[in-house]
Formats: sequence, C-alpha cells, structure tokens
Amino acid sequence: MKRNLSLVIFTLILGLVIPGNAFAADKEKKEKKQKKAWKWEMPSELTGDADFDNYLKTCDELNTKIVSYMDSVTFYTVKKINITQEDGTVVERRCVVDENGNIRGSSEALAQYIQMTNSGMGILNDMLNITNQTTAASAYITKNPLKVIKYGKYLKAGPKIVAEGGKTMKALLKRMTEQKKEIRQYKKDYSESGELKNPTTDAATIDANYSDNEPITKTSKDFDKELAAAMAKDKTIKIPDGDIDFEG
Repeated sequence: MKRNLSLVIFTLILGLVIPGNAFAADKEKKEKKQKKAWKWEMPSELTGDADFDNYLKTCDELNTKIVSYMDSVTFYTVKKINITQEDGTVVERRCVVDENGNIRGSSEALAQYIQMTNSGMGILNDMLNITNQTTAASAYITKNPLKVIKYGKYLKAGPKIVAEGGKTMKALLKRMTEQKKEIRQYKKDYSESGELKNPTTDAATIDANYSDNEPITKTSKDFDKELAAAMAKDKTIKIPDGDIDFEG
C-alpha cells in the first residue's frame, strides 16, 4: 500500500514538473524539421555570485542524476526459450530475460521496479526545488545585464532539464509498470524454471498474456547455468513481508 501511494505521488509530481503542453509541443516539433538535440553543458567558469553559481551546480547535479537514473535501468521481458538437449531434442520453457537474452529472476526484476520508483521520487523532489533557484538566478541576471550574453541562456537550463528529464522518466515509468504487470502474471503461470505451474494448461492459451512471443534458443548447458545464477541472485533479495508483487 505504501509503495502504491508513492507511485501515485510520483505520477502526480511528474504532472507538475512537466508543462501541460509539453507533449503537444513535442509532437508539433516532430512534425517540423528535426533540430539538433539540446544538451546540458556546464559553463567553463562560474559567475562568482553564490545564488547563480549554486543554480548552475544544481542543474549539473540534476542532469547527472537523471542520466545515471536512465542508464541504470535494465528492461526485462518474459520470453519463450527453445532449449536444445544433448540428444538434439528441443523443449520449450518461458523465463524472464534481460535485453541480452540472459535469464534473470522475477524477484530481481520486481525489486528493480521498487528501487527505480524510490530513487525517482528523490529526483522529482530535486526537480521541484530547482524552480526556486531559477528565480534567484534570474534576479542576478536582472541586476547584472552585462552577464546576459554569457549566462542568460542558462536561465532556461533548469526548466529544460526538468521538462526533458520528466518526460523521459514518465515514459520509462510507464514501460516499467507494464513490465511489472507482465512479470507478476508470469509468476502466476510459470515456475522460475520456466515450466507451467499447471501442467494441464495449454501454453498456447496464455500466450496472449505476454508481449513478446518470439522464442530465443539456448543449449541445455547454457540454460541450466544461467538459471542457477539467476536463482542465486534472487535468494539475496530481501522481499518485504506480505508484498503482493512478489507473490506467485
């Protein structure tokens, strides 16, 4: 319940930090000639004003946090795996895999969802805080018009980082939420070794529950090795008592 409330707050804050017309404007831009992607760069030297320099440092730290946040995510998929046995026969399983097709545990995938939600809340708080610093930085430029040429463009950096980062995080959260739902379904249908929990169930009847039904292939040796490593990792994950996301 507590995490669900955090997720609701997460989504609401995203709505606050991203301008209401941001998505409409983004669509309009795509219909026009593509422009060079905006990229944050710290100025080569600071101004010497405490408020403005603090604003610049906050922009740099926030941009670094957002980039690190995006780079830290691993996307998981529930895929069919065709396993070639030593005698040449092929058996089919269904497991959680990462972007490289390596088998991963469902608990690991769900734990990452929780971690990304929690760390995302911290970044969103920083996004809200930068608004006040933008106001203070604007006051400095107003009093020092000669600084406009060199530093004026940085007044737009904070709102730009918030808008662009917020949109990207919102899209990521949506994808991870869909991924969580699929993995929770997987835990109901399959064991961690990829076998149907109910052997009498026709696998074809539940394929529609999963977004990716294109199989990947592995030898039985590779499958057993990857599965063992995934289960060893899953055993190290602390599961909150009574957490429904981890229930099979």
